[in-house]
Amino acid sequence: MASARLGVVWWCDGKSEIRGEHWRRQGVAWGSREVRGAGESIREGEFGARRSEGSARPRLTAAVLPADLPDMDTLIPTEPDLPRPAARPEGLPLFPALESASPSRWRADTSSPFEDALLQDLIESRPVKRLRRIGFLGALDRIRPQNRHNRYDHSVGVARLALLYAKQRGLSRHDTQILAAAGLLHDVGHGPLSHTLEPVFRNRFGISHHKVGRGIIRGESPSGREIPDVLERHGLDPAEIGAMMDGTHDGPHAFLFSSPINLDTMEGVIRCRSFIMPKSTILSTEAIVQTIAECDTLPTQVLDAFWLLKHQMYAMVIHHPLGLLYDGIVQAIATRNPDAFAPTDFLKDDEQLRRSHPRLFSILDRARESPGTLRNKLQEEVLSHEITAPIRTFQCDTSVELKGPMDLNRRYVQKKTYRRVTIAHLLPE
Repeated sequence: MASARLGVVWWCDGKSEIRGEHWRRQGVAWGSREVRGAGESIREGEFGARRSEGSARPRLTAAVLPADLPDMDTLIPTEPDLPRPAARPEGLPLFPALESASPSRWRADTSSPFEDALLQDLIESRPVKRLRRIGFLGALDRIRPQNRHNRYDHSVGVARLALLYAKQRGLSRHDTQILAAAGLLHDVGHGPLSHTLEPVFRNRFGISHHKVGRGIIRGESPSGREIPDVLERHGLDPAEIGAMMDGTHDGPHAFLFSSPINLDTMEGVIRCRSFIMPKSTILSTEAIVQTIAECDTLPTQVLDAFWLLKHQMYAMVIHHPLGLLYDGIVQAIATRNPDAFAPTDFLKDDEQLRRSHPRLFSILDRARESPGTLRNKLQEEVLSHEITAPIRTFQCDTSVELKGPMDLNRRYVQKKTYRRVTIAHLLPE
């Protein structure tokens, strides 16, 4: 039997045998161990699956995350100042030179990825096609553009998870279309550079991707009525789709969008992980969703393991000092030049914004190619610009038992604090 140094292990049917040194932290098994499931080896990053007697579908036995992730207590900086990034991005754990993720898994097909006529019509609409040209992580995508994902890939991924859940649960065609359409359209209101520029538009114009998305779904935006016309042509109410996206729907499956562990965050967190780990160690969102759909009760160990992974991804990717630097430079330039941006710029894609603001992107290119020269190239007012750096942590309250979807908000807790830091401080020495 092959063995590997493993990190988090969780299982659904309790038939896996765990050997080796291990200990418990917040209800999740940690340590170096061997995993054996029904006589088959489970290698690092893989799932062991078996077919139960009389079952046509394999049931999830175990999922294994690599053990090279740091301890939870060391992920969030505790010193008063954020650490400075290294002089070269390649020297960081962020965006290493990895083999590209599998196109079939992470990139939406150039042809239609759906058989359903409603979803086919939606992906041909201009608002959804625009998402192909909006980076998934905003300015952070510029660190390694060859690994760049976009909001279209992510949205298609969320819709596919909704379809998988609906199939496993045997939902009606109407309920399936509601979930899948909400998944495909949940990010339709994102602006250029995704979350990077949104704080500037929100502070100056009161614009957010949630507000713009609601307008597009209702046909109350410069994008016109293309989306609501498609929905109504297929017998769906745009208001119901909007409620599912907003987390205000009261149906039995609304927790897939409204709870802390939802289809959007599952797809997004696992996609983030593909930026920093080889594809062979990527935890499968499909397996998580299938387990949620198949189990009569919510799979606590599965969801606990995912919540820990989300904590790690925010600490290692989203809140990385280099990511703060890229976001901060864009926000500083946009804030210091308010007349250069208009509310209509939020409906542009990344390429349109590059054409209208070439200096912004040239600085991002320089930050990637020669980060050590930025200090001499940026104006003093940009260097002294303070950004509000969010620090989000994700904790599991193990005293809360998952008896139903309403308990998800109580067991899985998010905390957000803020720290002020200047662009100069984030620049490499």
